[in-house]
Amino acid sequence: MTQFKNIKQKLMLEAALNFIPISVFFELTYQCNLKCIHCYVSSGYKNRELSLKEVKSALDQLKNLGSLFLYFSGGEPLLREDFSEIFKYARLKGFVVTIYTNATLINEGLINIFKEFGVYEIHVSLYSMVPKIHDTITGIRGSFFKTMKSIELMISKKIKVVIKCPLTKINFDGYEKLAEWADKNGLEYVFTPYITARNDGSKDPFELRLSDKLLEKALSDSRIDPFRQAQENKESDEFFVHLLDKTRNIVCFAGHNSLAINALGDVYPCIQFLYKLGNIKKQTLKEIWENSTPIKKIRSLRADQLKECNDCRFRRYCARCPGLALIEDGNLYGKSSFECKLAFIRSKLNASQKSLT
Repeated sequence: MTQFKNIKQKLMLEAALNFIPISVFFELTYQCNLKCIHCYVSSGYKNRELSLKEVKSALDQLKNLGSLFLYFSGGEPLLREDFSEIFKYARLKGFVVTIYTNATLINEGLINIFKEFGVYEIHVSLYSMVPKIHDTITGIRGSFFKTMKSIELMISKKIKVVIKCPLTKINFDGYEKLAEWADKNGLEYVFTPYITARNDGSKDPFELRLSDKLLEKALSDSRIDPFRQAQENKESDEFFVHLLDKTRNIVCFAGHNSLAINALGDVYPCIQFLYKLGNIKKQTLKEIWENSTPIKKIRSLRADQLKECNDCRFRRYCARCPGLALIEDGNLYGKSSFECKLAFIRSKLNASQKSLT
């Protein structure tokens, strides 16, 4: 599995150099059976969501553009009555499919389909090993036990499960117990301190972000900080470093090797980078990906254009995201306030570590 991930990283970099949307995040619906307090989805538009025919057409077009890695999300994608048909169609087209879900709706029937057609990974949102805390975040009593039951069922059927857990003021104290449980059951997990604005621009979820003190504790743990993980990966592979050098001045790979499609058919560089490129109900994906004015602007962005960031003494510790900069601070070329904070904390931790050696 590690070897596959290394190959995937190299494919992603090669795709960026050749403008191939090899990785696609596809929100199938905004509907959800939970009410997670940190969720970036602001509201549902069920009557305007893509039909089965439109979804299949999008998959056909993506295949022709060279897409390979497909991530189905929502809302809760399993709420679509035609989800099984969409999944089967994607697999028959040859996509490597990962599903993002709260897992409360997974049953034996779905697992049999996953086994027969082959799902790469199921990413499950699990916020705590304490039922009350998990349910407080989901807003639905009993959701913890439904999610856990499905996880245990998938483990027994040898379906690969990855635990996803955004860290908030509410659940931070329990992340180590969650990691211990996952390790004991042989599951990978992803913790993140990033709590983003809603897709309508609302910053209400920011109230859940970790305090500076908790962020410092979080970033000292390499299991949490994706920046540190990325640095470790770069240093371990000469070919990876070579490819990285060729793409170094690219601000972000979104729009170079990846794109996102939301439930209404809007196309973005990334689901976190809400700079609209077009809509698949009005244009073909080929037109959007190759010729739209917005995609050309995104691809013209270069690191040396970021005037606020170029002279920053914490730049080497920064994993600036243009999407966060845009939705948080309103400037595609400006700073991301939250990432600035993380960069400062990383530099502080690095200084402390050096003083101990």
